[in-house]
Formats: sequence, C-alpha cells, structure tokens
Amino acid sequence: MAYDPVTQRTLLFGGSDVAVGDTWAWDGKFWTQIGRFGPSARTGHSLNYDAARQRVVLFGGSVVDVEVADTWEFDGTDWAQVQDIGPTGRQRHATAYDLSRERLVLFGGQLQENPMGDTWEWDGVAWTQVDETGPAPRAKHCMAFDAASEKVILFGGISAEPNDTWAWDGKTWTKVADTGPGARSAAVLASTGSALLLHGGAAIDGTVHGDTWQWASGEWKKLQEMGPAPRIGHAMTFDTNQGRLVLFGGQDANRRFGDTWEAPITEPRPPP
Repeated sequence: MAYDPVTQRTLLFGGSDVAVGDTWAWDGKFWTQIGRFGPSARTGHSLNYDAARQRVVLFGGSVVDVEVADTWEFDGTDWAQVQDIGPTGRQRHATAYDLSRERLVLFGGQLQENPMGDTWEWDGVAWTQVDETGPAPRAKHCMAFDAASEKVILFGGISAEPNDTWAWDGKTWTKVADTGPGARSAAVLASTGSALLLHGGAAIDGTVHGDTWQWASGEWKKLQEMGPAPRIGHAMTFDTNQGRLVLFGGQDANRRFGDTWEAPITEPRPPP
C-alpha cells in the first residue's frame, strides 16, 4: 500500500494467500477499484511512492508460487512495466523510498524459502546493487524512510536477529538498536514525516501482536495496545493530506481481515 499525494489517494494492489491482481484507491471515505490492467496477481510484493517521478513503484512478489523480478509503475491511471532486470526474483522483501536521495531502496526477501541479504536501489531507470554487507539475510521485515535522520530504517523479520534495527545512509548499513518491539516478523512500518510508526507482526512463538510503536530520535517507544485486532500481513501508509495513518487487511491464526482503519497523527509544529 502507498499514498499518492498528487491524486490524494491511498493505493493498494494485490495480496492475500490466494493471489489477487486488482488495484484499489482509498480517498478517506470509500474504496474504488481502478487500473484494471497491470501486474499479474501476486502476493509478497512491495509498493512505494516515488516522489521525484510521481509514480507508485511495485517490485517482485510471488506469482502462482514462483518468485518474480518485474518492476511496474502506476501513474495514477495506468500501470506500465518498466524493468525486468535487477534484483533476483523474490517475495516478502522490504522497500522504502529515500526522499533525500530520490532512490527506492530494497533489502532482502526470500527465494524458494531461502532468505536474502542484498541491497539494491532503483533510480527510476535501472536497478543497482549497492551493498553486500549489513543486516543478516531475512524476509518479512519492514522498512521506512526516517526524514529526521535522512536514513532508511529496517526492523525485524525472520532472521538470526529478529528484533534488530538498522539504518541505511546510502552507502553503509549501521545497526542502531537491538531493543524496542519484541522480536517479530510481518509487521508494518510507515513514516509520518517526523517519526516512524510500527504496528502488529508475529513473535517467534507465533503470537500475533496488535501493539503500536514509534521510532523517533533514534529510539523506540511503545504507544498503545488499542486499535486494530492483532494481525500480520496487513498494509499501512500515511495520508499526508489528511494527516492520518491508514491500515488495511491482514490476518491472524483464524481469519483474514478486510477492515480499514485510520489514526489521526498530530505532527509537531516548528517553533515560531
């Protein structure tokens, strides 16, 4: 899921254990199906807004149990495939748009159950592998751009260190924390501009969480337990026009969710 500030809509594509290939837009009141032609039905893909090129970018995922490596862009009306050369096909990877460097950053994922630990960047024309060191290989982790530090933040996932936090500055990965949310995978992380908010995920023992955490000033802080039911596999983004965090779907051990939640976010104002 990604927010498009030009059309002022939250966009969602695909997902579910039974792969679907539809595109939907949320305007704050209603979901509307749009862009009926585009990527094949899939799960485990990533979706981000490229602010420099005003496009939503989709990469990879699993199509009929086969990991793919295609890159697509959505201009608010139509999908177009723009690349199929770059990272190896994968699913359950994480991507984040680096606003300061105008690059989409990709880390990890899995190919045929094998975790990956490579880092790639997309500049709107081509993919480039930029680092082979850093976090342990992993899947089902989450990433978002921290505007305050101008770094991409990575948390958790299925790995040797499932509750570690890392920062990418465009050249090097640095471990910045190993305390905060309990070890978990399949959580979601979104930037509000001044902070990052994490929700949900599953612990190593299978416990599904419904808590919310904030990353700000280099530290994690637990915010609340109230809100959406505990879940994994959901999607979340920040609506900059309405100042609201938007969350959709997911599942727990017994059911799938098709609910939509919003949380108002009050950003700190600069001093007069």
